[in-house]
Amino acid sequence: MTQRGAEEYIRYARLFQSPLFEVTLKNFNVKRREFCYAGAWSYKVNLASGECRACNSSKPHQNLYQNMKEPIRECAVGNCCRSPYCVNSSHYLSLGDIPELDMPSYAMLRDREEAEWYTPEMKAFLSHKLYENNREYGILKKAAVNMYQKVWYIDRDLKEILKKIINPESRD
Repeated sequence: MTQRGAEEYIRYARLFQSPLFEVTLKNFNVKRREFCYAGAWSYKVNLASGECRACNSSKPHQNLYQNMKEPIRECAVGNCCRSPYCVNSSHYLSLGDIPELDMPSYAMLRDREEAEWYTPEMKAFLSHKLYENNREYGILKKAAVNMYQKVWYIDRDLKEILKKIINPESRD
């Protein structure tokens, strides 16, 4: 998209006075370096396949349908987000996956009073933050999570590089 096209898009979108759009725009192309609890406090689950991942930018870490008695594994992103920016900031950040960020609640971003989309109970639920009911990690656990994430990605990336060296014609 050209600069002029982007400016026109933003000008048009702002006519809707959407808090969601403003938060998305504010966080677009902003690299997150804070400790993120996505994968411990929230997940992205593909209901068709059972694939569970910490967020849009993370690798699948479990299939919930393979062993439905197994609890969901904690796999926090930590400070190791591989995305250039939080792809779904309106969800992850507004729900409180990064506690130190000052963000409007999910209800404030999504609800429209005139539309009455949420019941009072649902609005109250979506007005809370995940850090209100979850314990933040101490410094040692944060370090361990970051180390785990770095080792996993190094291992995964190394395997991909070796596959290409061993079989350069492979498109997998």
